[in-house]
Amino acid sequence: MLWFQGNSVQLAKCCFRLFLRNLSASKTVLPVLTLFTKDPCPLCDEAKEVLEPYKNRVT
Repeated sequence: MLWFQGNSVQLAKCCFRLFLRNLSASKTVLPVLTLFTKDPCPLCDEAKEVLEPYKNRVT
């Protein structure tokens, strides 16, 4: 589960980059990323925006 609050978005970006680096080392099936959200949730919307450029790297 991802939790974003304030400046922790930068931390999430860094962690996701590390995840992608490890993913690129192995050319196997794409991993599944599950984002648990609620409606309305501004933090979830922000998380989705951060993850948007990487949507082709996960299922």
